[in-house]
Amino acid sequence: MHELTAISTALSRSEFGKKLCQMPDDIFKNHNNLILFTAIKELYEKYDEIDPSMLQKHLDIKGKTLEHGHFGTVLSTNISLNPQGLLDKLDEKFRAEGMQKALVCKYNEVKAGDLSIDDFVESMVQLKIRDDNSFSGDLSEYYEQSLDEVFPLGQFIKTGLPEVDEAVMGMGKGQLITIAGTPGSGKSTLAFQLALQFNSAFFSLEMSRQQLYAKYLSSKANVQTFQIYKKQFTDEEFKRVIHAQKESKDLNIRVYEFKSNLYFLLNAIKDEVLNNGKEVAFIDYVQLITDAPGFNTNSQLEYTTRALKLLAGELKIPIVILSQLTKDVVKENRQPTSGDLRNSGSMHQDSDMVLFTWENDQGSVITVDKCREGRCGSIETIRFNKPYSKFESMLKNKKVDSFDSHTTQY
Repeated sequence: MHELTAISTALSRSEFGKKLCQMPDDIFKNHNNLILFTAIKELYEKYDEIDPSMLQKHLDIKGKTLEHGHFGTVLSTNISLNPQGLLDKLDEKFRAEGMQKALVCKYNEVKAGDLSIDDFVESMVQLKIRDDNSFSGDLSEYYEQSLDEVFPLGQFIKTGLPEVDEAVMGMGKGQLITIAGTPGSGKSTLAFQLALQFNSAFFSLEMSRQQLYAKYLSSKANVQTFQIYKKQFTDEEFKRVIHAQKESKDLNIRVYEFKSNLYFLLNAIKDEVLNNGKEVAFIDYVQLITDAPGFNTNSQLEYTTRALKLLAGELKIPIVILSQLTKDVVKENRQPTSGDLRNSGSMHQDSDMVLFTWENDQGSVITVDKCREGRCGSIETIRFNKPYSKFESMLKNKKVDSFDSHTTQY
């Protein structure tokens, strides 16, 4: 979206356009936008001001063609009200991508045996030091701003579960959030339920898109997933399933199946946020991520959580990771603690928020174990409705639609 806004702004604000033309060509990843950017640079070399008609004529003369409708999309894109801020974002994106490429090159040297882990870590530190110069400022700069400006209302994203939002304020932009659970306690269900509320990217390392869609239909239509696979419903249930299926056309969630390579995940999240406007990324689950550097599972997880934490801050979005808990929680039939996060002490440290799903005598509950801006403790008014694949508030007197007991095979 930043690319389209930049092109649109360059066509109406010459000062911005000339500054934009000083940036390297590969700041634009979309092929059509790169064609437009090259043409705009050529025009600004000759003219002080340009407009869309000049750009279209220049493309025709050069024999450059765009995908059908792309030029119209550019013209319908609003110009930036903060041109300098947009330039800063584009520059930040370019530097971050350059840093990522450098890290990948260094990591490949580690895999080839040409670079030690210690030298790799030192390279990371040096790259980060060079890249971090623009991420600084004096706290005294805030004294002239109102509290609404310093702490905007959109800083926290509501989860769709009011009791969770009341406890933790919602998911903060730039936060790394961990949802950890015992087997069958609903951690994947909770994450997917949250993901459905947003324009999100969901990286499912364990379940297929088809399985997740079955979860969606189950939760929306109040039918069990085995009924969906067997296509065995009452008449009323079938109506609800069809209604849920029709509503799914408005879902704005992109699912990646079984893509576990760390560098693929980092780049895919960045691409979905910068180019497709995704607001939140979910990874189910972190112990399945592969190819992180390290001598053992613990050090690999430490690198992974740190990389995801840095990416969340860079993109200013929440990244939600799922984690397994040790078997001791189930064996000892007790509430989990931070020490129960499987194979990783760094996960609790790197996370801004940690939620546990676990089963007590009343069923699966959600416990806030860590929260920088909220309060910790169990949320007793939410329970996991396992047959219908969702967490629900116990305070709501929801009624499942009545239906005829006659069962039909569809």
